[in-house]
Amino acid sequence: MSGLKVGVLIFAVTMCLMLVLPSFQALENPQPVTTRSDKVNAQVYVDPQSTTDSKAYWLNLATNAWQYYQPNNGVNSVTGLESNAVGSSSPQFTDWDLGTYVQAIVEADKLGLSNPQGWDTSSRLNKVLTFLETRPLMANGQPYAWYSAVTGQNVGIDAQVAWDAGNLLVALKNVENYGPTSYLTSRINNIVFGRAANNPTNYMTEAQTAAAVVGWGPDVYHYYLALGFGSFFDNYNGWSGFTPTNFTSEATTILNNIVSSQNISIGLSPPYDMLKLPKADILCEPLLLAIFGSQQPNPALLSFSRQVYLAQEARYYATGKFTAFSEGGAIGQYVYEWIVFSNGATWEVQDPSYNVLSISPVVYLKVAVSFLALYDTPYSQNMVSYLIPKLPALANGYVCGADENGVVVYDIEDKTNSLIISAARYAIDNNVTLPASFTAPSPAQSTVPTSGSSSSSNTGPTVTSNPQPTSSPRINPQQSNAPTIAPSLSTTSPSSSNITQATPTPPQNSTTSEKPSKNPAASESPANTPNGKDPWQTNPAIIAGIVVVVAIAVILPVIILRRNGSRKPQ
Repeated sequence: MSGLKVGVLIFAVTMCLMLVLPSFQALENPQPVTTRSDKVNAQVYVDPQSTTDSKAYWLNLATNAWQYYQPNNGVNSVTGLESNAVGSSSPQFTDWDLGTYVQAIVEADKLGLSNPQGWDTSSRLNKVLTFLETRPLMANGQPYAWYSAVTGQNVGIDAQVAWDAGNLLVALKNVENYGPTSYLTSRINNIVFGRAANNPTNYMTEAQTAAAVVGWGPDVYHYYLALGFGSFFDNYNGWSGFTPTNFTSEATTILNNIVSSQNISIGLSPPYDMLKLPKADILCEPLLLAIFGSQQPNPALLSFSRQVYLAQEARYYATGKFTAFSEGGAIGQYVYEWIVFSNGATWEVQDPSYNVLSISPVVYLKVAVSFLALYDTPYSQNMVSYLIPKLPALANGYVCGADENGVVVYDIEDKTNSLIISAARYAIDNNVTLPASFTAPSPAQSTVPTSGSSSSSNTGPTVTSNPQPTSSPRINPQQSNAPTIAPSLSTTSPSSSNITQATPTPPQNSTTSEKPSKNPAASESPANTPNGKDPWQTNPAIIAGIVVVVAIAVILPVIILRRNGSRKPQ
């Protein structure tokens, strides 16, 4: 009888395990979240355990961002020229903006993103180059600052600034370096070096500006400007009265000057103040563009950019606010979010006229996605997971982001969507994989109105009244418009030639595990599950099964032993 009872016990335990195991399997292989197809913020769950699944996630992001550059969205369907924001009554662009478009075209071709008939990569680039070969120029051959996307004519008579030219030059060099488009090299060189028939472009004025920035102080925009002109004009002697300059070497010198500047506190409360940054003008936009736009990024640039990222992660741990500083649209205006200034100020938001603004900083989606592609940390995962469901899934690209109070910035800009495409390409090239709990955005199927007021209750994008996204507020470095040092900041840190390599430690209620920690602005349910709920709550069969197993495996043997112990020996 004892053998029979043991057999029954084993059989019962086996049956219970068969009932329980499917619940555990469901946890390990979660099913897609059911959503309504007409929901603007609809999401699908992707389980990127493999590189293939992660690639699908990145392609999803890039495909949504590429919608910005479809005809009648951010690109004029007649001229093929882009505007720097969707919804403008008079769409216009600068050479900086044109550079973001050219870069997006190259990245989209690498990713195999689809185009409507007549809008393949070759056709798009042909329209851009035709414009550059024929556009109106100033009397000295210098480009104007602004051009109309509708007519291709100049808007106003302001001269082009060097920073705008630098970004376009980076993108054009990438067209030359990319095999499928390298056949355009001769045509691009004719434009850049002023050899276009009957309409020679003169970049000498901008090149003179780029040649002088090495002595203007440590500024990441100066670095990117020199890098851009180094794409074509290293040691160029084709201009009368211009001293040939090795711009690439100059860019390296500027970067070295930045990272060797005195390290200062970034103005956070202990213990997060232990991470320091150079006393320089630091903003994310040119750093990310330099990384994604370079064939082989400078290792010093990669190391410095990681420290800039860590500073923003530290600010999150210190304040509970997601931080992804850059330049772009804010509520009703265009802003520059500076992490550090060369005068020692930190975490300041300025308008294009150098005025310090008392507004909630924007958490830019393009920066969050770039951080995810570059570093793939729990912080970057949490930030993207927070932003993507919060922002509308539009048929004309992603909006800028949301400010730190959670108010969505509905501006739809070229710089947002181009950088997201570049980040996705970088992530795929480098096999960046994501945790199984990561939630991916759905393909954009809906749209919202193209105008409206920026408030917490609105549902449509606003158009910045006078966007000035193309040049650093430090165009004239001799102009002293920098804000004064905040009294609470400490600038007494000892000078060091190396950036302090300190990774911020999260507070005790945060996590440093591979799974994302809770979003401070989200609900209290864990963020590391596919549907945002605790699996023990959503799988009651687990609890029931465990109770049954315990009852059979523990209680039943006790009963059997007690009965056997009560028998008298024969």
